[in-house]
Amino acid sequence: MTKKFTALAATLALTFGAGAANAQEVGAIVMGNDGVQIGTVAANDGANAVVDTGKHKVPLAVDSFAEGDNGYTLNITKTELDAMMDEEVARREAALAAALVVGAEVATADDVSLGTIDEMNDVGITMVQDDEPLTLPREMFALDTDGSLMVLVTKADLDAAIAAQAS
Repeated sequence: MTKKFTALAATLALTFGAGAANAQEVGAIVMGNDGVQIGTVAANDGANAVVDTGKHKVPLAVDSFAEGDNGYTLNITKTELDAMMDEEVARREAALAAALVVGAEVATADDVSLGTIDEMNDVGITMVQDDEPLTLPREMFALDTDGSLMVLVTKADLDAAIAAQAS
């Protein structure tokens, strides 16, 4: 989980108020403070639970939940939670769009440099790696926890995909 989503989870925890529930089972229903279902628990690593609202998968600290008569509850409505995530997604997309410029440095998910962006078009984003152009779809790019451009694969996985395509 990125620092930005961890910070969002902390903010949401403050918004929701700490609760006593700490063992949200995957698949459990999560209710809002208005008595309407927000979604279900999609994952739980012990520290954070991911709530699937149907629109977003929202990471939340497990102590953000309380136990109510109908299962787990959050001190927010589904509409409010989706709106908060809409804002976060828009902010992240705007930051990524601003970072995707010719000349920007790009690294892999395991922090191996891929060089700089050479060209951007409808097909994808091209970098020159070892004097060879490498074009990847825009969907493979993201910002890391420090706000630097990265592709969402490791160097080994990228090399394996390139080798498989060359065969």
